Amino acid sequence: MLRRYRTLIAVSALAALLAQTPAYAADKELRVLFVANYLFHHQNPYYTSLKGMLAEGGMKRPVLIHVVGELAERGKAGVPHLANAVLGTDKYFARSAARVLGSIGATAADARAPLIKVLAVKDRHLADLAEKSLGRIAAASPDTVAALQRTAGDKDAKRAVRAAGALANAGAKHEASAAKALVTHLRNPSETVAKESMSRALSLAQRTRAASVRNAIVSGLIAALKHQGPDIRRRAAQSLGVLGPAAKAAVPTLQEAILTGASCKKEAIAAIKRIQPGRKVNTKPGLDAGDEDDELDF
Repeated sequence: MLRRYRTLIAVSALAALLAQTPAYAADKELRVLFVANYLFHHQNPYYTSLKGMLAEGGMKRPVLIHVVGELAERGKAGVPHLANAVLGTDKYFARSAARVLGSIGATAADARAPLIKVLAVKDRHLADLAEKSLGRIAAASPDTVAALQRTAGDKDAKRAVRAAGALANAGAKHEASAAKALVTHLRNPSETVAKESMSRALSLAQRTRAASVRNAIVSGLIAALKHQGPDIRRRAAQSLGVLGPAAKAAVPTLQEAILTGASCKKEAIAAIKRIQPGRKVNTKPGLDAGDEDDELDF
């Protein structure tokens, strides 16, 4: 217990030191923060002094410390360092920085540009964290909302879809614009982009209280039943089934897909049964109308 208190005191002292020394070299300050985080989580008894922390600046794969977040919440220099870290080469550091920025909230609005930039990186974990954090920041930052709305129409479709996903999590008043962007990307010829957009659109349709938002997404999913990618057509039918009675407008198109022998006919049959339980589905001879729908794998 005593060891833990010593560590906490040292970390607090470090926070106070950093708050008073804005001229600190950024790279050295970050190394110090790494060490402080290590000490905080591992309660190392040998490095409970600032001198010890400074000496251990070369540690590898550290997790960003909550002390940075505390500094940022007080309006100190934490956010710029976190923003730089998001764009850094250490993926563990970048992920931690993205996560902490989300926990800070509106105070981290100045970090929106780096977070938006990494929405399209290959590191899916980092992109996911950036998307979630942007949603939290945007909930109380009009400037971040505006930036996400612009990015939702970006030429980089992957970044655009994630920006729309963040916007969808920024509050009910932004759901309509998020739905509009997601529905647009459902038509993207890239199955990867359409799949990413569909998973976010379905999530939004399930939780929204606005019928207009839900109906817009249903319309987009109906159109996706004729996407050039067979996997997207199947997923669209499955998604409509998940929405149940709320997707009743899709029944005629689903029935058409069954009768024309479309690649999503099995999923269309299952979807109609979920949308209108008890309805007799008109199927072609030889097709087992009792087949069950597959699990969604978004």
